Amino acid sequence: MIVVDDDVNAVNNMTKDFPWEECGFSVEASFEDGAEALRWLQTHTTDLVLCDIKMPRMSGIELARHLHAERREEKVIFISGFKDFEYARKAMEYGVLRYCVKPVTFRELRQTILHIREMLDGERGSRAPEEEDPARGHSITDVQIEKIQRYIQAHYAEVTLQTLADYMHMNTSYLSRYFRDKTGKRLFDSITEVRMNAAMDLLRNNASLNITEIADLVGYTNGISFSRAFKKQFGVPPAEFRRNFDVIEEKK
Repeated sequence: MIVVDDDVNAVNNMTKDFPWEECGFSVEASFEDGAEALRWLQTHTTDLVLCDIKMPRMSGIELARHLHAERREEKVIFISGFKDFEYARKAMEYGVLRYCVKPVTFRELRQTILHIREMLDGERGSRAPEEEDPARGHSITDVQIEKIQRYIQAHYAEVTLQTLADYMHMNTSYLSRYFRDKTGKRLFDSITEVRMNAAMDLLRNNASLNITEIADLVGYTNGISFSRAFKKQFGVPPAEFRRNFDVIEEKK
């Protein structure tokens, strides 16, 4: 992983005081702005970019935009002192996985990093049969379905049937039928599931965002339809879920 922050003290604290190795990471390099990090990434790869937003020369938002445009595989986490909805919206648009508001607690950061580690391990596990030995039963169908699912995971806030069909070089009718035949699930339901899981994560970890803002971040222009979809998925409306989660956290 790399750390990108113009606050030297913050970088020192994150790189020296946090037990990265216990969470499956090592800090390969640190940079004071996005431009330095992007220059390094032109000749290197890493698993995780832990990044501030407001920095000289190139902001974290611009860095994330470049990585998203280049379809890079690095996971990006923002840690910022700014509770700004527009920043959060841009972060989701550019595929940033988490937006943590400073001061970040040790527990919150550790949970976030462990979640990213599990995600990376899962992705590598799903790709391993294809890369190491195609004859071991990892069929073209498996690869195609995984490709669809990875695209949905990365672009759930703005994905449509048409954009996904264009990405897969299929027409929309065939794509929908193909996905349902191979997985037993409707494509729309799979997109909704990913969006609802992202919404649940935001409700747990971003108290500064209201329900309407979270709805927008996960791809809903209407707060009512978002709340209806959330309740259908989890059995409770989003506001009630947040209240219940807060009560559980207080009792711990």
